[in-house]
This record gives sequence, structure tokens and C-alpha cells, in this order.
Amino acid sequence: MAVVLNIALGMAYSVIALRNEADQHREVEALYRRVSEQSSLLDGLAWRALGQGGAHSELAQQIGTTSRAVEDALRDLEGMSNEIPLAELPSIRRIALEHLEGVEEQMQLLRAERIEEAERVGEQGGAPTLSQLRRSTETASAEHAF
Repeated sequence: MAVVLNIALGMAYSVIALRNEADQHREVEALYRRVSEQSSLLDGLAWRALGQGGAHSELAQQIGTTSRAVEDALRDLEGMSNEIPLAELPSIRRIALEHLEGVEEQMQLLRAERIEEAERVGEQGGAPTLSQLRRSTETASAEHAF
């Protein structure tokens, strides 16, 4: 009877451990998607600001909120890396931060009314970086799909 109980407890523990691991992978997958989605939204907001000739109060607030959402997702991923190996995270973090810096540079140029320079920053830096970020997060997300 004790042997059967030990086997049952061992199996239950294994099932719980596998379920926890699956949950962690799903969370990582969702966080990578969030980084990509929020970065895409941020890029769209930056281009809208360019089209309007500046980031007015509501748009500037949306840009700030979206930038923080990207940073929060990166921070959450960093926390997850203590529990699950995320070999791709340093590269994705670097690309995402480059994109955030590019958008911030665009907004600074817009505030200085240097619209053509802001457009160049978006075209030459923002678009390629965002494309690279999308590819990287898609690959990383797929690796953690359970």
C-alpha cells in the first residue's frame, strides 16, 4: 500500500511540475508577443505623431504608456529568466531598447520641429529595427510554445 501511495504521489508531483513548466513557457510566449505588439503599436503612434507634425498631449501620453508597456514586458521576461532559460532574451532586449530609443529620438526631433529628420530616423532606424524585433520575438515565442 505504501508503495502505491509513493508512486501516486510521485506521479502527481510530476504532473504538477510539468504543468508549472508549461505555464511558464506560455507566459514567456505571451510576453514575447507583448513586446512585439506593443513595439508595433508604438511605431504606429510615432508615425501618427509625424503625420500630425508633433505628439500632442493625448498622443504623447499614449506613446509614453506604450513605451512603458514594452519596458514592463522586458522586465517581466528578465524575471522569468531566473526560472526558465531564455537564451534569446539579451538579443531581443537590445533590439527592443534600440527601437524605444529610436522612437524617443523621433519625438525629440518633432518637439524641435525637425520633422524631416524625424522621418529619416523612423525610416532608416525604426522600420528595420521593428522588423528585426518582430522576427526575433516570433522565433522566440515559437520556441516556447507548449
